[in-house]
Amino acid sequence: MLDEARCENVLVMADVFQIYVEGDSLREAVLKDGKRLGYVHIADSDRLTPGKGKINLKEFIEALKEIDYNGYLPMEFNPGSSPDESLWQAAKYLTNFL
Repeated sequence: MLDEARCENVLVMADVFQIYVEGDSLREAVLKDGKRLGYVHIADSDRLTPGKGKINLKEFIEALKEIDYNGYLPMEFNPGSSPDESLWQAAKYLTNFL
């Protein structure tokens, strides 16, 4: 679609949860978008705190490194009854791959 639109200032947003739900490969989705990837939402399966579900976030982050993604990695997840603790756990988990 971006090739057809020929708009260099329009980028792709990758939502890890949606890619997972669609059954697509996280790595392939990132590599396909390449330099057109401008924004990312991080969450685990069922919108759980990263590291608490079934999504292979390590694979996703490694693919981001392959394309030299240097944007933000906002997290979009349900923190449950302890938002501060969930955010701390998510940051600690993701730091292992960054």
